[in-house]
Amino acid sequence: MKFRPPLRNRASAFTLIELLTVIAIIAILMGLLFPALSIVKDQANKVKAKTDLVNTVAAVKQYNTEYGKYPAAPSITSGQPGDYAFGDPNAYALTVTDTSGGTGATQSNEQLYNVLRNYPGMTRPTPDLNPRQIVFFEGRTGTTTAANPRGGFATSTTGGTNGAFYDPWGNQYYIIIDGGYDNLLNVPYNDYKSNPLPQSVVGFSLGKDGLLGKKTGNAGDGYFKNSSTGVMSDDVITWQ
Repeated sequence: MKFRPPLRNRASAFTLIELLTVIAIIAILMGLLFPALSIVKDQANKVKAKTDLVNTVAAVKQYNTEYGKYPAAPSITSGQPGDYAFGDPNAYALTVTDTSGGTGATQSNEQLYNVLRNYPGMTRPTPDLNPRQIVFFEGRTGTTTAANPRGGFATSTTGGTNGAFYDPWGNQYYIIIDGGYDNLLNVPYNDYKSNPLPQSVVGFSLGKDGLLGKKTGNAGDGYFKNSSTGVMSDDVITWQ
């Protein structure tokens, strides 16, 4: 009579077909997961950008409450007519036209944030645009990349323009301020150009593609939401 070992003592292993099946299932699941993670990350970046912009608008308004005027830059005189903007003029050259007819060219945004942050680590300029030395805005240092930093302020070690505030995609935030003091602002998006916004300060981010509006070819279409096509851009704005 032959002795047969108990089943629990028998060696067991996956067959080659079973291993290939498991690997294929894992590959399929990873293929489904990565796009979902990308969508979640993009949404989180948009929320972060909106928070940064809303906090900046609040800081500019607090400055106005404290000093009775809006923060400008040394190159913008207090008596200059027209609204003005801060952002990266090399990435998007924004010229703001005030309802009164005055115009203001874009200044790199560190000129605004230096004032709001009370000139951190800097020699105080003349004129001193924050003589009471109030910190209206605080922020994190951006994540270092090969080009501009992402999601914070540039320093001498992060790349980008020192002191400029960058969105999560490595573009400077844009802030438009009511230098005409009529509580009306023109913004560069085509879907808002018919009527000035009843705002004193607004801000926007060019989004992941770094273009104004939806990317069409190598340029943006200039619409936050194109009314004829219904296509929404990836930009982030404060007035909606």
